[in-house]
Amino acid sequence: MKASFLREPTPYAAVNEMLGKVETAVSHILTTQLIGIYLDGSLALGDFNEETSDIDLLVLTADFLPDETIARLTDMHDQLGKSGSKWGYEMEVSYVPKAVLNQLPKREKTFVLPRIERGETLVVEPHEMDWVLHCHILREHGITLLGPPIQTLLDPIAPDQIRQATRDLFNFWWRPMADNPQNLHHVGYCVYAILTMWRMLYTLRHGAIVSKPAAAQWAMAELDERWQRLAKTAVSWRGEQLDNIAETVALIRFVDEEMRK
Repeated sequence: MKASFLREPTPYAAVNEMLGKVETAVSHILTTQLIGIYLDGSLALGDFNEETSDIDLLVLTADFLPDETIARLTDMHDQLGKSGSKWGYEMEVSYVPKAVLNQLPKREKTFVLPRIERGETLVVEPHEMDWVLHCHILREHGITLLGPPIQTLLDPIAPDQIRQATRDLFNFWWRPMADNPQNLHHVGYCVYAILTMWRMLYTLRHGAIVSKPAAAQWAMAELDERWQRLAKTAVSWRGEQLDNIAETVALIRFVDEEMRK
């Protein structure tokens, strides 16, 4: 018998409504291929923001999906994007076969799997370094919407493995931004960068991942006054334009130094 869908998994009615639509559509398309649906990301960690966050989902399948099924899923996501709810586009979903799930964090092989990112179209692309972190969040904080508890399917991920994946992600995405901070000029991106730096630094020190607000609170308690002010600015941000690009670049360079130790 198929497990029932968790109808009110979050405190956000519009998000729950969209999750219900996803479950109905995915169940119809995948039928016996569907093993489970799981919440990842900010909704799982408890730092979801209705203005800036998206919905992160893992859909676990019995096997790799054929091209015709992927085409139907692509159409489904396109239709959800046109449904009138902003959450139809503000969604990141990966379709992962059960046999691959515990292979993703090991990074011994790159798996090419269906995935959609916010505002885009479903594509088949590599799932690489960030899946160490996704799998850790899913195992420690993930919310099971449908299927067996995600904690029974994922193996624990060692703290040093989490630290290394964080270093790799920083080196790939954030270190170059210190020399080319173009993205930081977008409204809200500095705040995103500041909170991400605190979370990466926390992960480096503790080998675990916490919510961005929790990492900022840790930074305000543990780091010197210069960084405390920047953390407070990010936590109290309410959508206004900030002029702290130079400070944010300095923070990225500071975290870079910590990553190299």
